[in-house]
Parts: sequence; C-alpha cells; structure tokens
Amino acid sequence: MSLGIAQDSEYAGKDYWKWRAWIEGKTDELLKVEKVKWFLHPSFTPSVIVSRERASGFRLEASGWGTFLLRAELRLVDGTDVTLRHHLEFAKPNDTPPSCSAARTCSTASSSASWSESEPCSASRRTAGGWMTVCAS
Repeated sequence: MSLGIAQDSEYAGKDYWKWRAWIEGKTDELLKVEKVKWFLHPSFTPSVIVSRERASGFRLEASGWGTFLLRAELRLVDGTDVTLRHHLEFAKPNDTPPSCSAARTCSTASSSASWSESEPCSASRRTAGGWMTVCAS
C-alpha cells in the first residue's frame, strides 16, 4: 500500500500555526479506507478524532505551537487496520527547517512493518537559538 500522511501548515504569528493533515495515496487504495482515527498529542482535547470523510482525504484541521508525532489508524473496508505515523513540521514564512539525510516514515500494516524513504520523518521546532530537529533513525 502506498498510503501516507500529508501535511501543510500556515504560520499564524507568535509561534502559533494552523495545520492540516490528510491521507494521500492512489484513488483505488483510498477507496479501501473506511475511516481514519487520528491520535494527536495528549495536550489536545479531544486527542483522538475519527474521520469518515474520504472526499477530503480524511482531513484533520488543528492549530498549535509545537510539533509532535501524529498517528493515524486506518480501518479498511475488509476489517484490516493500518497504522501510519508522521512528525508534524512547521516553518515560519521565508524560513526553512533543516532536513534529515536519513529521514524515514514508518507504516505498519497488521503485524508487519515497512519503511519508506520517500517521506521525511523529522520533527523541527524554532527555538531561540535556531532550529531544533529530531530525526528518526
């Protein structure tokens, strides 16, 4: 399966971002997804959100100041569960965070795990001293 989490963000000022995440993939694969359960950082209320809106890519919209590991549990129409993970990334206008040379995204389907080198998996945050970036190994 080539499904993954995509994300964009908009700087709202004062180190605060509006952001969106959704599931991207081939149309025939998206048609196999019944619903997506999004798991946000525990500081969000609610921290678990369910979307059944396939037309929007099961879009999630939120806002906040920090990055974290976003998790999505996909329930497929055949009853199979697939878990996707993505580190949110924020950048101020005209400011690009550094990237990891060996960044990865993990996709777990049932009991097997597969890695994809195509999607970056780094958490970046602007600090007083510059960018702080954590890379998955």
